[in-house]
Amino acid sequence: MWVRNAPAERCAIKHRARLKNWILGFACLGILAVASVPKAHAQPTPSFATAWGDSGSSRGQFDTPYHMVTDSQGLIYITDSENDRIQVLDTFGNVQNTFGRLGSGQGEFNLPSGIGIDESLNRLYVGDSDNHRIEIFTLSGNHIGSFGSFGFGEGRLQFPVGIAVDRDHNIYVADQWNHRIQKFDSDGKFLKTWGSFGSAIRKFNLPTGLAFNSRNELLV
Repeated sequence: MWVRNAPAERCAIKHRARLKNWILGFACLGILAVASVPKAHAQPTPSFATAWGDSGSSRGQFDTPYHMVTDSQGLIYITDSENDRIQVLDTFGNVQNTFGRLGSGQGEFNLPSGIGIDESLNRLYVGDSDNHRIEIFTLSGNHIGSFGSFGFGEGRLQFPVGIAVDRDHNIYVADQWNHRIQKFDSDGKFLKTWGSFGSAIRKFNLPTGLAFNSRNELLV
């Protein structure tokens, strides 16, 4: 049976405590519906629509759901972090698939966090944080491979969290404990890194979430 690495687990306690404060409803997932906008320049007002799941480890339950992405069919891929798995739900909250379990082998997780999708390549990229690597799956949950390992050098990772994919299929990883962003190609080949610890411009202190806006600019 796989047991979490105790030193790494202690280091992650404060990190996960912050995560739980960022997740709406802790162990339930909510959907916000945007209300109609009566004026051209009025700001849309989100309103609560529904919620799915509760706390637990059974199918459809969650323990620290961290991040989610959707595909063009409306399926939602969720990193169920403390349950060390991915759950796939439809727009009604019905579970369509689950994959992953606690461990360090291929296709296993130790605190999965960020998740990125490249639907044109039929790929999901998952930040396997406490195994210090990125795992690659098909959208149906078949394991393709992984890249990264613990360390400080180029291409090495320390608690990778956020993941984003650009229009050219490149992968951007928030390498949290190294206080930097790393860029890889679609197969995990290292391309570029930037950032270091600090509070000045282009410096980071535990970078977490990544996303691209409509101008293809990376937001950290």
